[in-house]
Formats: sequence, C-alpha cells, structure tokens
Amino acid sequence: MFHWDALAADLVAVAAAQLGDALLDTPLVVVGDSMGAATAPTATALEPGFRETVRGLVLMRPPNIWEAREKWKKVMAAAARRREGRLQAVFLGSSETNLPPREIIAQVDVPVLLLGVRGDKVHPVESIEKLAEVLPHSTSVVVNSWEEAQTEFPAAIAAFYRESIGNAVSTR
Repeated sequence: MFHWDALAADLVAVAAAQLGDALLDTPLVVVGDSMGAATAPTATALEPGFRETVRGLVLMRPPNIWEAREKWKKVMAAAARRREGRLQAVFLGSSETNLPPREIIAQVDVPVLLLGVRGDKVHPVESIEKLAEVLPHSTSVVVNSWEEAQTEFPAAIAAFYRESIGNAVSTR
C-alpha cells in the first residue's frame, strides 16, 4: 500500500540496503516531492536509527496534511475509483494516510527546507505553514508560479545546502 508510514519504512530499507553498515556513518539529506514530502519526515520521525543519520530534509510541495488531509481523503478515494492498476493503488493509499501527529513530526530536529507554489490545491501552502510551525529548524520558500519555481527552487536548495547542511555534513 502507498501509506506514508509504509513508504517511510521502504525509504529506510532502501537506504540500509544501499549503505549497509555505513548507514549510521553516512550523513543523508533526504529530498521528497509531493508524497515524498510526506514520506521523508515520516521516516525521519518514526525511525530512530535513520533519524540519527539524516542531516537535513528538502520537502517540495508537501500534500494536504493533518486536519486538511482528513477532508482530502474523500477526494482521493473518489479519484482511486476512477483509476486502475498501480495508479489506483497510489490514490487509494493516499486516501488512507496522514502524517504522524504534530508532536512526533516535531522530533525532526534537523534543518528543513519547505518549497511550495501558491494556488496548488493538492499541495497547498497551508501544509508548508503547518510544518513550519512544528519543525524547529525550517525555512520556507513559496513562489507564485511554476515558472518562478524553475529558478527559485534550485537557488533555494543550493543556498540551503551551503548554509544549513554543508556545515553539518563537513563537521561530522
């Protein structure tokens, strides 16, 4: 299923399979877009061993979360009924999942870059605002259009890495 906690477990398993015993000694910056922007903080919050190696998160276009997600679930379930195969499974899983509670996500104690585009109903700016309230080391960049995102997001990621992550990685 495409539940965010299951995807988080998959993310941790892939990192462990790729890095093996070096996992705990390898500083990671986890980048996620849309569903991945929900999976990355879920994995970091729920998996203590993984949390120890994560040095930062870049969350682009996080989906509806928490209370807004509960309302959105009906929309996703209806969309699943109109799909087939894997896409149906993605929509169905999305209709049945949500981020862990705020107090769990607040345990993510690394720099976080939140990226969004105003007017995106599936990935609303409100999700960025809610995450920024609970993530102690977050920075938000919200643009007005996809065209603006093409230049602003890469520049923001580069600056974030240089200013927040680069130091944490190089001093470990």
